[in-house]
Amino acid sequence: MSNSKTKEIVKESKCDDQFEHVGSILVNVSKTEDGRKMLLEPKRGLLKQIIRQFDSTNQLRKKGVAGTIRNCSFEAKNQLENILLISEFLWPALLLPVAGSKIYSEEDISKMPPELGSALAIEREPVTDADIRVQTLEAIYLIILQEAGRRAFWSVNGPRILQVGYEYEEDSKVMRAYEQVGSLVCSTLYLSISLNHWLTLLNLRKITLLALGCLILNQLVEESGGPEESSSEPTKAES
Repeated sequence: MSNSKTKEIVKESKCDDQFEHVGSILVNVSKTEDGRKMLLEPKRGLLKQIIRQFDSTNQLRKKGVAGTIRNCSFEAKNQLENILLISEFLWPALLLPVAGSKIYSEEDISKMPPELGSALAIEREPVTDADIRVQTLEAIYLIILQEAGRRAFWSVNGPRILQVGYEYEEDSKVMRAYEQVGSLVCSTLYLSISLNHWLTLLNLRKITLLALGCLILNQLVEESGGPEESSSEPTKAES
C-alpha cells in the first residue's frame, strides 16, 4: 500500500463510516514487520494520523486503531524513539481508555501533560469495548519494557492513571492485562525500603498488586530516577 493511498484512506475514514473497515486493514498491515516499519517511518507521519482516528465514535474504527498501535508497539525495542515522537497523541490514546470515568484530583492532573490532564479533569464516557482496553494495556506493556518507555510513562503520571483505572475495572480479561503491567512494574524495581514495610502496607490497606507497584514506582521515580530495564520481551504481534 503506497504512502499517499494510506493517507487518503485515513483521511476519508474521518468523515464517512463506510470506511470503518479501514481499521481492520491497518491491523493486518501492522501484523507484518514491513508494515510496522512503514507505519512508524517519521517522514510518512502515518501513525500520528492513525492515532488521531481514536477520537472516532465508530467502535470498529476505534478498535482498529487500538490494534494497530498495539502491533506497532512490538517495534518498541528498535523504534521507540519514533513511537515517542508522537507522545502528545500516543499517551491519550493509550491511557484514556483505561483511566476509568472518575474526575481526577488537581494533584494528579498537575503531574500530567495538558492533553491528558484536561481530559481527566471532566466527566467522560468510558470505553465500553473490553478488547480496546486490553489492546491499549498491552501496548503500554510493550513500550515500558524499554527503559526510555518507562521514563516516558512516568512523565505523564501513567502509574497513577492505571492505578485508578484498575480500581474501577470489572472485566476479568482487562484486569489481567492491568496486572501484567503491574507485574512488570514490580519486576523492574529495586526496592529502597524493606520488603516487610510493603507487605505490611499490602495487608493493612488491602491494595492490589498493581497499586503496590505504582506506589513503589512513584517513590523510586522521586528518589532515584527509575528501575533497570527488563529483559522479557513479547514474541509476536496479533490483531
